[in-house]
Amino acid sequence: MQELFLTSDSTIFSALEKMDQIQRKLLIVVDPLEKFIGLVSIGDIQRAILSSIDLSSSITTITKKDSVIASPIANLHEVKALMLSIRAEYIPVVDEKGKILEIHYWENLMLDVKRKGDINQTAKGVIMAGGKGTRMRPISDVIPKPLMPINGHSFIEEILFKFEQFGITSSFISLGHESDLIKFYLSKKELRHDIKFLVEQKPLGTAGALSLIDKAGTDTLVLMNCDIIVDVDIQELIEFHKTNNNTITVVSAIYKEQSSYGEFEVDNKGRIIKVKEKSSKFLKINTGMYVIESSVIDNLEYNTHIDITTLITSLIHAEHRIGIFPVSEGQWRDYGTLDKYLFQTKST
Repeated sequence: MQELFLTSDSTIFSALEKMDQIQRKLLIVVDPLEKFIGLVSIGDIQRAILSSIDLSSSITTITKKDSVIASPIANLHEVKALMLSIRAEYIPVVDEKGKILEIHYWENLMLDVKRKGDINQTAKGVIMAGGKGTRMRPISDVIPKPLMPINGHSFIEEILFKFEQFGITSSFISLGHESDLIKFYLSKKELRHDIKFLVEQKPLGTAGALSLIDKAGTDTLVLMNCDIIVDVDIQELIEFHKTNNNTITVVSAIYKEQSSYGEFEVDNKGRIIKVKEKSSKFLKINTGMYVIESSVIDNLEYNTHIDITTLITSLIHAEHRIGIFPVSEGQWRDYGTLDKYLFQTKST
């Protein structure tokens, strides 16, 4: 039970790190005597990031003081009804003095009941796999990067399985280098997926292949580069994208950059007014995963090279709504270079 506890002197960023460590999206904030203060969810942290709240702030700044908890006198039927009403990952039982007596977990009480409703997914996947994989040499000289092994199968299969987990069973795959070999490989696999290939006759950048997609019957696209894996609930991601009326939503990892140097803050006369010893700042890193409305295709010139950053910049200038969906650094695994690939595959 204590693994779910986060002390009130913790920072928002440390809560994000703890969620990674214990693979939970809900934490219990407690005082030094482990008395209940409130709950904090991954959604609370995401809202804090989107509101530009400093992640080094105390977790109590975003803790829900009116959190849903169960009374010690509540029976299991009442707890289940409460849990079902808010689809909670778990519900703590707390007495009138704030002592946490036990935790009721969804997986123990609800058994076969899904925490989330059935997925009615109309989105389609896009896997960008047209590059030569030069940063993966010498391995990519032998096997194309999209077919390099991860978790017992290829990158492409890993991403397709991820899509299928959240109801996406139709995808586009952009191909360029070794396209015939990749097609042959996938043809020998028993995939439960409708795949359409976008073959680049010339390099089209990180977004140009989108211009090859037939918009007919296409609503929303979930795009992933073929050398990254993001452990994100794609259903939640799409709901976030739709709710915010974004044209593009970028999945962004929160990265803590620690300075190894002391810094000075000075006034307009050059006098030191504050010393910061080895300060840190939080960066929003582009993971290489996006949700994109198919209307974006209208902004692309057919079969023409363009990178995703250029596309996003042009859409911002045209006053389209571009948003981010924040995830923790631990949810993002980048395999884009040989060193990163060897490190990630060794650690999994």
